[in-house]
Parts: sequence; structure tokens; C-alpha cells
Amino acid sequence: MTLLFLQLSLIHTTVELNLAYPLRLRKVPQDVTKARVAELMDELGLTPLARQKARDLSGGEMQKVAFARALSFRPELLLMDEPTSNIDMAATAEIERIIKKENAEEGMTMVIVGHNLAQIRRLCDEVIFMSQGRIVECGTAAEVLGRPQFPETKAFIEGRLLL
Repeated sequence: MTLLFLQLSLIHTTVELNLAYPLRLRKVPQDVTKARVAELMDELGLTPLARQKARDLSGGEMQKVAFARALSFRPELLLMDEPTSNIDMAATAEIERIIKKENAEEGMTMVIVGHNLAQIRRLCDEVIFMSQGRIVECGTAAEVLGRPQFPETKAFIEGRLLL
């Protein structure tokens, strides 16, 4: 299991070494590590940045590095807090594409905490709506987002403030 935080926490080293770090911690053989890092860098367009320092990247590039690092060891469960906040549409589309791919191909369970209803519709099978620390409603994305049963859920989906 791993967590992709809203506030990124990259290691002060290169892109390549950031992606390799979780694999090295797990004592994955170097040849397997190199192959997985190359695969992820290629999928997310990070190969040209492999030897750049992570701190010198743009916000979208840093987000992609953090996301690739979270995927590097193929966790069974990936928890994400606003995985595409504050990045451009192109980077968002790349990350969403990889989320779908990893979920389909690896069977990885992903939990996304977010407020972007369009993204939730695109990515999520199940939705849990919470308010003030309690579960208000849960079900399929189509049910909760399309036919909310509770006033709080409906108000949120309509964009009304919940106080």
C-alpha cells in the first residue's frame, strides 16, 4: 500500500532515483528496478528528465514523478489525495490514463479523495460522500452522482456550499 499526498514529498535527487527508491527499499534486483523505472518514465513522458533534480521540475512534472514513484512497486492499494490538483490539463490527462491502465491491468485498488466531480465521474466505480467526518451516502458513481438520495450530497453535487 502507498499514499500519494496532496503536498508532494520528493527526495532531493534525480527523477530516476526518486522512482527507484521504493524498489531499492524492497531490495528489488537492480535490473528489475531499472526496467520498471524506464517503463514508468516512458509512460509518463519523464524519460528526458531522468537525470534532472526533482526540485527543479515544474509542478506538473513533480506530480508525475510522485505518481510514478507511488506506482513503482505495484502496490495492491494506492491512496490518493487530490492526485491532479494544481496541474495542467495535459498532465491531468496523463495521470488519469495511467490510473485507468494500472487499475485495469494490475487490478490495483485505488482510493481517491477529491472534490473534482468530473474527474470522479471519469475514474471511479464507487463513491463515498462524506460530510463533517461522517459517511452520508455511498454507492456506484452513477447512483451517488446521478441520483443522490440525501440533501447534503445533492447540495454538494449542485455546487452549493455546505456549512
